[in-house]
Amino acid sequence: MVFRRFDTLGEAAIIQGLLQANDIPCFLSNVSNVLTPGLYASWSVVELRLFEKDVERAEALLAAAEIEGDAEALGEDGMSDDAETLGDETLDEA
Repeated sequence: MVFRRFDTLGEAAIIQGLLQANDIPCFLSNVSNVLTPGLYASWSVVELRLFEKDVERAEALLAAAEIEGDAEALGEDGMSDDAETLGDETLDEA
């Protein structure tokens, strides 16, 4: 079944790698249309396919990865890296 659709091969490959690294078999389809853009641009969507029995595990894994990614984007104090680099200089300029 089609689990997700992606505009780029790179995005699809990252998710495919995450799923496969966690023993969820999957594969990409419609890849050749993305690699040869042009006349069939509306078909240029990479599909990530997996077995229906693995959908729940895949959803949970992606949700956990998204939460983990959000936590890594924040520093230990709960502030984003951008906020730390601005420091007090921004307040002085205002």
